[in-house]
Amino acid sequence: MADDAGEFNGTLMREGRLALRWNTTRLAHEVGVTELTVRKWEARMSTPSLRHGLLLARTLGVDPFKLAGFSPADDPAAPAAGARPR
Repeated sequence: MADDAGEFNGTLMREGRLALRWNTTRLAHEVGVTELTVRKWEARMSTPSLRHGLLLARTLGVDPFKLAGFSPADDPAAPAAGARPR
C-alpha cells in the first residue's frame, strides 16, 4: 500500500485496533486475513495490498493516507506552505 513515498504505518494500525479493544484475531477476521498477516503488518514485516489497506482504514476508522505513511506535504493537491489562496 505504501510503494512510492510513504511507508506503511503499522503503529497507527495497532493503535486503531486497540482503540476498538480488538485483538489481532478479531481484526484478521474483520479484514479477511490470517492473524499472522495482521501481526506482520503491525510489525511492518509486510505491507497490505491497496484493497486490504483501504479496508483496514475503513474498519479501524483511520485516514487511509496516514495509514499508508503519507503526510499532508505529500499531497500534490495541498496548498504549498505559506501559499495564500487567490
